[in-house]
Order: sequence, then structure tokens, then C-alpha cells
Amino acid sequence: MWLKRNIGFVIVVSLGLLVAGCSAKDEMDSAPSSYSGSAEPSGASATPTSTGASYSIPSRSIVRQANVSLRVDEVEVASRALSSKVASMGGYVSASTLGSLGSENPQARLEVRVPSAKFDQALEAIREVGTLLGLQITTEDVTGSLFDMEARLATLRATEESIRTLLGRPGNLDQTIAIREKLAQVRGEIEALAAQRKALSDSVTFSRIQIDLSQSAKAGYLASKDTNWLSESWASSVVGLSSVLREVGSGAVAIAVYSPLWLPPFAGLYWLVRRKRLQSASPAAEVQFRL
Repeated sequence: MWLKRNIGFVIVVSLGLLVAGCSAKDEMDSAPSSYSGSAEPSGASATPTSTGASYSIPSRSIVRQANVSLRVDEVEVASRALSSKVASMGGYVSASTLGSLGSENPQARLEVRVPSAKFDQALEAIREVGTLLGLQITTEDVTGSLFDMEARLATLRATEESIRTLLGRPGNLDQTIAIREKLAQVRGEIEALAAQRKALSDSVTFSRIQIDLSQSAKAGYLASKDTNWLSESWASSVVGLSSVLREVGSGAVAIAVYSPLWLPPFAGLYWLVRRKRLQSASPAAEVQFRL
């Protein structure tokens, strides 16, 4: 019965979604001609959408990342130097961690972002801070992923426009609620996909470099040297001796408390052993007396 009463509404919704799908297909068919460029990032071409907006995808979108391990004289000094070098290139420090600063082997980890165009320059500048222990570079071509996201966004936006058009037409309360729910669902998908695309695009624009710093043993020893080592050693020894004495005292108290359990069997065993020894010694004493 509901289907018969709302057959017109169902037909309109179906036609709207069909139009959105066809427009998205036309965009996907015409888009490859806009990014069949060279292997290196160059210019960007704009592709129109059915809503009048346009998006651009570089000829090649490459995500470049690196992990660098360095040995430095002083971790804190090296961390400040690296932050300054990265900032001078238009980058920034996204995360940093300093650990074991009071020990003989302090360490640090920095995660920096630098413009992708200055990726190689940044690596050279980082290597100048200390002795290179390890270097790992990874690259990933995400051109296809970005194009797929743009095509999906175009489809979703066309669907959103179609649903908004339906929302402006007269209808009963149930129809209006159903249209609004569908509109909210599509709007949520658009926002989530747009956020994913932005994160991936940012990874292309700014390359991530993770830097692990370890301090040389000599520098670490000098940095952690303490003039109060004698007093600290004395205090530590006193605490250790107190712990030993406390354990010994606890053991003595336990032995005394449980003596009714172990003392009678031990005394009986001692008496039997002593008696056996006396009996074995008596014949020998008698023989010696007779002689």
C-alpha cells in the first residue's frame, strides 16, 4: 500500500540517483586525459565536476618517507640543531621524545615534516648533525588513490545535490524524513572521504622523516657524571644492609615461632643418633679395658 501511494516519490529518487551516477561516470571517462603526465610532479590540471567545482591532481603524486639513525655527541644539542635546520627549510617537528637523559646512553626520537621538494636537501642537512648509523627511504605512488578519491567525492556530491533537489519538492512527512536521513548519510560519507584525501595529499606535500639519535658512550658518561656519587653509594649500601638484616631477623622470628613443630622431631632424631653411637662405642671400650 505504501509503495502504491508513494510510487511517484520512488521514481523521482531513482531518477535522481541514476543521473548522479551517469555524471560521475562521464567524469571518470574524461579524467585520464588530465593526468597522463611525466613521472615527476610538474603541473596540475583541473577537472570539472557536475556541481561546477573543479579538482586538480598532479601528473604524479609520490609519498616519500625516511628513517635516519645518527650517533651524536650530545642528544639535546643535536635535537635543537635539527629543529632549526628543518624550520629553515619550511618544515616543522611533528613529534619529539627524549629519554634516559640521566643515564650513560641518552636517546631521542624526532619526527619531522619537510616540503617534498626539499626532501633530499633535508636528508643531507640531517646527516651533517652526527655520524650516520642507518638510513631507510621509501616511496609510494598514490596518484591512483587520489584520483579514485576525487571520483568518489564527485559522485557523492552529485548525489547530495540530487537529494537536496528532492528535499525542496512537496511531499508527506515520511518522505521528508527519509530524504533527510539519506542526505545526512551522504554528507557524512563526503566529509570522511574528504578528510582521508586531505591526509593523503598532505603526505605528498610534506615528506615525513623519523630521526633516531643515540649519544656516544663517552659523552653520555660525562653528561651523567655526579659529584655526589660517594654519598649516594653510601646511602644505597646502608639501605641494602638494612634490608639484609631485616630479612635475617624475620627468619629468626619465624624459626622461633615454628619451633614446636620442628624442635621435637629434631630432638628425637638427635637422641637416636647419639644413642646408636654410644652403643657402637661400648664394645670397643670394653675390649680395650680387658686388654
